[in-house]
Amino acid sequence: MSDERPVTGHERIDAALASVDLTGDADTHHEQLARALETVQQVLTEAQQPQPRR
Repeated sequence: MSDERPVTGHERIDAALASVDLTGDADTHHEQLARALETVQQVLTEAQQPQPRR
């Protein structure tokens, strides 16, 4: 198994996913995953916002 993490191409999503460490105490896994998913949701929501005309 590779230690290399997948890359999505979106800096904020990649950073959020890279911050998840599932090797430690299992009691903290859900918190880490929730933070990463919150970042993904924010990015997707921002992408759906209409862009102002220039």
